[in-house]
Amino acid sequence: MNEIQNENSINSLFLEEDPLEVSLDSVNDMNIIINDSDCSDSFFEDVCSYLSSYGLKFDITRNCININEEDCTVITLDQQYNSGYGSLIFAPFNNARLGYSDSLALATKAAMEKNQIIVDDIISGKVGFRKDENGEVSTLVPTESEEKIESDRNTSFVTISLGTQNTSAEVISRSILDALIRQKYYLEHYDSQTDLLYRADTGENIDIIANYFSSSVADLLEVNELSDVNSLKAQTIANPNVKGMVSFNSEYNFSLGEEKSKTI
Repeated sequence: MNEIQNENSINSLFLEEDPLEVSLDSVNDMNIIINDSDCSDSFFEDVCSYLSSYGLKFDITRNCININEEDCTVITLDQQYNSGYGSLIFAPFNNARLGYSDSLALATKAAMEKNQIIVDDIISGKVGFRKDENGEVSTLVPTESEEKIESDRNTSFVTISLGTQNTSAEVISRSILDALIRQKYYLEHYDSQTDLLYRADTGENIDIIANYFSSSVADLLEVNELSDVNSLKAQTIANPNVKGMVSFNSEYNFSLGEEKSKTI
């Protein structure tokens, strides 16, 4: 079993000059699926071509076909949903699912920011309207990827909804590879059972959320870039402890080990 890093060892990593390494083989063992959801054919094909050039092994699918697989990591790319300048990252709507999708969402955000891509937010599900069993209308609904993957599948997934920022296929491919490396490093070195994201309701008491994470309100506000304890709306709140996890820190460098080593 991998040794879990304590706070002192985590902090010491920030003093190292060399990138943290994860082997290419261990990343390829994640059984990666790259899923096209409303991307232009040329853009998606270019992203996949760059990923292959890095030595990454993955399956390709479109419109969420054949993603309901056990023990896989699904990266969905979307170019149509989001009309804003920055990108959105969709984590699971249902927090009771198996897999490590929350950490994958945080790793993806750090990787994209590392590659100078603006990320507006991580959202648990996408904006939409649907009645629940009580007849109440929800303003968030699961993504197409989440709906296609059975909840008892040990599968991690994330949707990257690209905004209007002019970002090349090469930069997106580097971000995907960096996200996968960061995710693998997290799974190998941290307690992966820790809750990382909280699905808050509008007007929910922020003290309750802070207590849930065993943190202070001040830390919760700082990590989530919230300025007012009374401004909480239906949103995804990150565990303040993520600031001490290098996988989710965009200032830190990661690389692939072995002969095909590339600094991301």
